[in-house]
Amino acid sequence: MKFKVIAGVDKEFKLKSNKKDGLYLERSAGFLQSQKLVLTGNVAAFEQLTEESKSSFLKKAGWGTIGGIAFGPVGIAAGLWLTGKGKEISVACELKTGEKFVASVDNDTYKELLALSYC
Repeated sequence: MKFKVIAGVDKEFKLKSNKKDGLYLERSAGFLQSQKLVLTGNVAAFEQLTEESKSSFLKKAGWGTIGGIAFGPVGIAAGLWLTGKGKEISVACELKTGEKFVASVDNDTYKELLALSYC
């Protein structure tokens, strides 16, 4: 699950999940204390801002090299092909409690957040 706050609430919030709260944002609030913003049942508005495919040259080169060492020319092609591209999606979210944030997420996290906007 990729989640990075770009703007809005404190950038130190991390996306977490458990059975009791569902999806929530959490950050440290001092010694042995944390602050939680529960997302499940608390999303007032949700919007996709951008979507782009990202491909890391270094990641592709690394996997291509490993594939080449292990399996020769066929391994180079397989390493480059299997690395593929990842999607990075920017989303804006407003909670019923008034907090707002813009975050960068992967495709799976986007689907989970989108589903919350219908709860």
